[in-house]
Amino acid sequence: MEKLSYLATFVSLIYGLGVANVLAHIRIFIIEKPMAIWVIPYASELLVREPAEGVRSRARETSAHAEPDMYKRSNNFGRSIPVLTLIMIGWLGSASAAIQDEIFGDNFEGFDHAACDTGLPSNSTDPLQYAAALDLCQTTTEPGTAPGVISGTFTLSSGTGTPAAQSHAIRSAFGSGNSPRFGSAMAVLSTGAAAATGQTLPSFTAFQPGSSNGTSSAAPADWLTANGGTIPSAPGCPTASGTAAQDPVMLTLRIRVPGNARSFSLAANFFSSDYPESVCGQFNDVFVALLDSGFAGAPANPVDKNLATYIAPNSAAYPLGVNLAYGNTGLFTQCVNGATGCASGNPSTIYTCTSTSGLTGTGMDIAAPADSCGVSGGMVGGGTDWLMLRGNVIPGEIITLRLALWDSGDSSYDSLVILDNFQWSSQLVTAGTTRN
Repeated sequence: MEKLSYLATFVSLIYGLGVANVLAHIRIFIIEKPMAIWVIPYASELLVREPAEGVRSRARETSAHAEPDMYKRSNNFGRSIPVLTLIMIGWLGSASAAIQDEIFGDNFEGFDHAACDTGLPSNSTDPLQYAAALDLCQTTTEPGTAPGVISGTFTLSSGTGTPAAQSHAIRSAFGSGNSPRFGSAMAVLSTGAAAATGQTLPSFTAFQPGSSNGTSSAAPADWLTANGGTIPSAPGCPTASGTAAQDPVMLTLRIRVPGNARSFSLAANFFSSDYPESVCGQFNDVFVALLDSGFAGAPANPVDKNLATYIAPNSAAYPLGVNLAYGNTGLFTQCVNGATGCASGNPSTIYTCTSTSGLTGTGMDIAAPADSCGVSGGMVGGGTDWLMLRGNVIPGEIITLRLALWDSGDSSYDSLVILDNFQWSSQLVTAGTTRN
């Protein structure tokens, strides 16, 4: 009866998950868990040699005190069933500390990686610590096939030079309404100081009128070329004033993709003191997430490589930034409803703000100055709340991810982006930016 109980448990597991799903996980065992291979032949016999015999016939044999053929094939097979069942249940439903393949939350192989961002210094200059703050925990080297972060750099948006020390930070919170999506830390990039009210190392500086970091460079050349030599803007809004990047900061990560990953996602929360007066203007700040990958399939990655782009239902493209507030896309929600664009020459009205709780304690919640379009209860700035950036990759390839932010046209009225919760997935995705 004990053997029958084990067998029934295993059969129930297979029927519940589906044979194809079970075999897919067995493939992962073979690739990433060689020590489990010794139980695979028995699973194969159970799935292939006797698919039609059924549990009842084996129960009859057991009740007649006869030893079934498949048990006779190994004196240990009776013990293999519970071992395999436990391995599969554990593999599908619990965390594994032994291997950090960083694929989780996708119902594919079913275990989460442990957080690796505890105790990171807020004023770190180490790009790999920022990768850890993004929850990219595993590191690796250029030679070999192991997945993970190979290298990282901080530069200006051109890919050269050194950004201001205050333009980036690692934070455990940003204001009272913004916490890490996973783990205990988030990466912050800013065109001013990467700090909320009261934070230090670096210290808070008011987003309006903003602080000049004294740096400038060209925008990323390949991205600019793909956009015809101009900085793209939202439909109906003017192009930026020139192509130079003021107060730029760029984090570049070179990463080898896990062998069973086909896409990834990254959470981003954008704030700007350009809201509301400079919405749809020529001096809006720019954030890009540029993915260099060999993926050429469908759904396609953006032609200009920028995952920080929202594609509206009418196929209009909106760069992730303050101009999401123009046209009421529904993605700029942490704000006060009312007039926008009163200083940009493109006045409009937004009515899709849902809350200001995400602004509390950030410095974007300071009472609005006189030029903020006369909105009752207005604040210095606004934000998007958390959005998801997604892109497709090739399993095992080496990708480059560039995360850059800069002032366009001037160095006033600062913006900031929080980044967290990088996840791999086994599924292809629609690349770009969405609410969730």
